[in-house]
Amino acid sequence: MGQGGSDIKYIKVADLDDKFLDQDVRIDFKSKQTDSRHVMRDTMTLEIDAEKLTIAEKRKRGVDYWYYDDQYLESIDKGDRRTIKIFDARIKELTVDSIKFSLTIETFDAGEKMKTETKDIWIAKKTLDGVMIKIGE
Repeated sequence: MGQGGSDIKYIKVADLDDKFLDQDVRIDFKSKQTDSRHVMRDTMTLEIDAEKLTIAEKRKRGVDYWYYDDQYLESIDKGDRRTIKIFDARIKELTVDSIKFSLTIETFDAGEKMKTETKDIWIAKKTLDGVMIKIGE
C-alpha cells in the first residue's frame, strides 16, 4: 500500500509580507469557479517581452499527495510548437496591490528545451489566490 505526502505550504496573498522576499514559490492564480460543481482551469494572461501569453496552472496531485516539484505554469496558446514553462518564481517586491516576481522561464520547441531565462514581472494581487512554498528541505 502506497503512502501519500506533501512538501507544500500554501500562503494566501493576504498573508504575504516582507519575510517572503527572495522566497522561491509556485504561483496560484485566482480560481474561476463557474458554479458550485464546475471549476474552470486556472489561467492568466501575462505579458512577457511584449508578447501576451495565456498561462495555465499544471497541477499534479492526488487524494493523499501534493508535491512542490509537480506544480508549474505552462503556455497554452502559442500556436506553434513552442511551449513556455515556468517552474520557479521568486518574490522580489510587494506593494499594496501587486507582487513583483522574478520568473525562471523555460522555452521548449517540440518538447526539447531550447533556453532558460529569467524575467521580472509584476502581477496584481487581485488575480492571485496565493503561493506555494516548499517545506522540509
